[in-house]
Amino acid sequence: MTASIILFAFLLPGMIFSYTLSSSSYNINQGQYLTYTYYFNMTWDYSHFNMNVISNVTSVTPPLKPYYNVTRFNTTTLTFYDIYYNQYYLPIISLFTNFSIINYVINDGSTTIPAIKFFNSGGSYMIVSAQYGFPISVYNATTEKGMKFNFSVKLNFVKPLPTFIKSYNLYKVVMTDVVGKSKSVNYLYVISPSADISSSNIVSGNQTLGTLNITAKGYATVILPISNFPFTEPEGTIYVNGKPYYIVVQLSSVYNEFYYSTAYASTDVPFMGAMIGHYYVLFFPEGGNISIVFSQGKITNISVYSSNNLIDLIEHYAIYEILGVIAILAVVIFVLKKLK
Repeated sequence: MTASIILFAFLLPGMIFSYTLSSSSYNINQGQYLTYTYYFNMTWDYSHFNMNVISNVTSVTPPLKPYYNVTRFNTTTLTFYDIYYNQYYLPIISLFTNFSIINYVINDGSTTIPAIKFFNSGGSYMIVSAQYGFPISVYNATTEKGMKFNFSVKLNFVKPLPTFIKSYNLYKVVMTDVVGKSKSVNYLYVISPSADISSSNIVSGNQTLGTLNITAKGYATVILPISNFPFTEPEGTIYVNGKPYYIVVQLSSVYNEFYYSTAYASTDVPFMGAMIGHYYVLFFPEGGNISIVFSQGKITNISVYSSNNLIDLIEHYAIYEILGVIAILAVVIFVLKKLK
């Protein structure tokens, strides 16, 4: 194979991602309990994963056979997430409505990395590497129509281990955009050790399209709430260090479950896009100068709030209310000191 067909430039050919997938179901009415355990290694082969899968299925009640093995080889998938975009696992990956940034230990405790935890109020979650985007841990438990269902995925190891940057900041980017005579406010998030964020507008035919510009040191991960589509849906062109890369974000469905998939038109792509829950996420593991062209509307104003300062509270309070709270606290502290 030649380098010209390499898809993701940040993955080394031969990298192995080893996972254990476990699920169990209990039929309350029939008293039937089933467990499924899948052991699979995903080996990156320039443009896709070769997947080696061994599955065990166990039942504690007849008439199902108590134990059998099924082995499948050379199953291919494009990214880490394509395995979830099917009728079995799509309802799980589409659940998540919130996220947080955490530190997480991988490779049997040898490495701690920044990770993003996508979750919902019901306790389901997916934890992924904040820099590279690969899944680390997934969990879901539901009870429906007399069935109890548990599902989990655990990363066993990554070999060879890529270079991780262990610092991060969370930036909330609020944009005011105009489409025709309509004005709206949209927002997204950027995770990076250090990033300068701005906006610009470009003319494409008879349209003016907003562009988000990120200068990121180390890496950058862009989290776009799907509720803000179509404005924040990439228009098809993403520039990294001045070079254009072309993608198509496609809305697809499986048994009336909807998801967004990404098609890449160029090779040596330095980023990856995936739908995780109610978010579309772009991972740029090596950072750089990034410009994301949105699908429609020009950006008339942009505000950036860092997780490291008080201005984050503007999400809940007007700035003068924040200053008022600070002033009241100062007076209270002054009075308490006088009373001592």
